[in-house]
Amino acid sequence: IVVAMTAGIVAPPEQLAVLFVRKSRRMQAVGGGKFKTQTGADHGGLLCCDVEHEKGTGLKIQPIAQPVGAAIREAVDLHQPLAIEQGIELLAELEVEPDTMALFDRERVQQALSNLVGNALKFCRRGDRITLGARRDDGQLRIFVADTGPGITRAEQRHVFDPYWSGERNGKSGTGLGLFITRGIVEAHGGRIWVESEPGHGSTFFFTLPRAGAQGALR
Repeated sequence: IVVAMTAGIVAPPEQLAVLFVRKSRRMQAVGGGKFKTQTGADHGGLLCCDVEHEKGTGLKIQPIAQPVGAAIREAVDLHQPLAIEQGIELLAELEVEPDTMALFDRERVQQALSNLVGNALKFCRRGDRITLGARRDDGQLRIFVADTGPGITRAEQRHVFDPYWSGERNGKSGTGLGLFITRGIVEAHGGRIWVESEPGHGSTFFFTLPRAGAQGALR
C-alpha cells in the first residue's frame, strides 16, 4: 500500500484510512465468482471514487445482506496459491451455516480479509497454518483469522492498529498501514476489531459484522 502523501495528498494519520490510498492489490472478477490478485498500481489509481470525506466520516460502504461463508471461501481461494508456494496451510473453518447472512460491503470486507491473511502469510513460516472462520456473537457475526506464527507481544498488541506502526517478527516488518486500514473498514460497518496472541503461540485477529436483519444492524 502506498501512502496518499506520496501522491501529493496531505492528510493526518487518523484520516489516512478514509482518504486516498493507492491500490497495490486490485481485486478483479474472474469466472465462477472467484477473484485473482493483480499486483501493481492502476494508472496511479487513487481510491477517490471509493472514499468520501464528509464531516470526518469514514469509508463509503454499500452493505447488503449476503452469506458470510462465501466471503470466507473467496478469501481462502484468493490467497491459496501464495500459501501453497510458501508451504503454509490455509483453510476455512466455519462455525456457522455457510448460508448465514451478514450485512456487509463485499469488496471492503475482502480488502480487510486480504490485509489480515496477507499479514499472516508475511510472518508465518513453512509448515504453519492459517485458519479463516466465522462464529455467532450475540446479534453479530465474529470473523477470525488465526495463525500458528510467531505471535505478538502484549506491548505490540497495543499498537498493531495504529497508523505507521509496524512490529518485526521473523525478521520481517510491514508498512504499518494494513491493519490501520482494516480497522477503518470494520468500524465503517459498525463493528470492532481486536487481536489475541501470545508470543510463540500464534495470533488470532477478530472482527465483527452485523447479522442481516439483526436489531441495530446497519441500514
